[in-house]
Amino acid sequence: MGETSRVLIVEDDPSVQEVLAEICGCLGAEAICVRDGQQAIDLLEKEEFGLVMTDLHLPGRTGDHVARFTRARHPRTKIMLLSATWNDDERVKALSIPCDLLVPKPFTVEHVSELIRGFLGLAPVPGP
Repeated sequence: MGETSRVLIVEDDPSVQEVLAEICGCLGAEAICVRDGQQAIDLLEKEEFGLVMTDLHLPGRTGDHVARFTRARHPRTKIMLLSATWNDDERVKALSIPCDLLVPKPFTVEHVSELIRGFLGLAPVPGP
């Protein structure tokens, strides 16, 4: 499995992190999970991923920092920014964050599955 099918999940909510990792696994992608922005940056300094999914609000370094670092270090890596808070100030701030997609929480498994599949170029999973 190449780095293009690896997903870095940066999420401090264990239940959301678990759901995202499970979605990736069902799609045949390898998910690496961390709980804060600094852990993500440490990994991104030495590893490559096809997709970085990061929460905007994280302890320590925020999703904004993760997105900026990812774009500078790995310009071809896709970046999906997630947040439960999308007030007017957040929306304006988000316009300056280098990411490929903003995804509001809560999200549906089906929607995020399709987004991940599209970003990684994965074939649809055959049904029963």
